[in-house]
Amino acid sequence: MTQIHEIQIPTAYRRIVCRWQTVLEYAELHGVQGTARHFTLDRKMVRAWRSRLQTGGVAGLVPLYPARRPCQIPAAQVELVARARRTLQYGAPRAQLWLTRVHQVRLAQSTIQRIFRDLGLPRLHRTKKRAPSS
Repeated sequence: MTQIHEIQIPTAYRRIVCRWQTVLEYAELHGVQGTARHFTLDRKMVRAWRSRLQTGGVAGLVPLYPARRPCQIPAAQVELVARARRTLQYGAPRAQLWLTRVHQVRLAQSTIQRIFRDLGLPRLHRTKKRAPSS
């Protein structure tokens, strides 16, 4: 079998690919059913890994997980968050207050910040604090 170090595999998946490769090497010697029993796996999973290895080589064993779950936030709320940054120049905390008070939309600050980042909106520049009035 091809060694894992000869192919460019993302670091996050190297251990998984190594484990699957070990399972498949065992399957060559002992068969699918014996391998599934030995590693407490489903036979269908071992067969799926074997077919992925045959079609794509070791690179075919790299998991095809999505980078992130699809966005569950309605498009109207995303547009409100974008408006808070573009026109009102609000950061996440102030945008959260504005959304709650004006539009009765509740979003976490981290979600608002992620939407800013996903939309490619520029970061805000720090402003000087106002001098306390006497």
